[in-house]
Amino acid sequence: MIQSKKFWKFIYTIISLIGIGMLVYGIVLYELTLINEYLLLLGIIIFSIPLYFFIRNHYANLYDVSKYFYPFCVSITSAGFISVTIFLMLNFHFANKDIINDYDLIIREKGILGGRGRTPYAVVNIENKRKNILFPKGEIIRLNNRVYLKTIKGLFGFEVIVEKKIK
Repeated sequence: MIQSKKFWKFIYTIISLIGIGMLVYGIVLYELTLINEYLLLLGIIIFSIPLYFFIRNHYANLYDVSKYFYPFCVSITSAGFISVTIFLMLNFHFANKDIINDYDLIIREKGILGGRGRTPYAVVNIENKRKNILFPKGEIIRLNNRVYLKTIKGLFGFEVIVEKKIK
């Protein structure tokens, strides 16, 4: 029984860490995809709920903790993050290579993210949706500048940014 508990603790830990690692890559893909963030949150919840009901009793017996909160966190970090990142990866990596849209957008807001090596960003409206566009460190963004984007159609129909410039 002890070996079995150690095994399952190891499995839950590894799958959660894989999910968190994939979330980091998913954030990078989200920055390059024109998709509503609420759709991604809905996907995380939809894929997490079945796993939660499947593991909640087992997880509570394994760790002697609440059978509601911790299993739900594990299901979000594993099934939720992994499934949404796979969705973004498929949309990005199997995108059509033909340019479908050229956008010339007015910068609505600007800012800088991060600490030491700060990353500038511009906020634009694309088809009535607000999107933060990140630029390389050292890029100077002014409110009177414009952002030029080229996009391609992803596998699931969401546009993927392939080129971005400040004019």
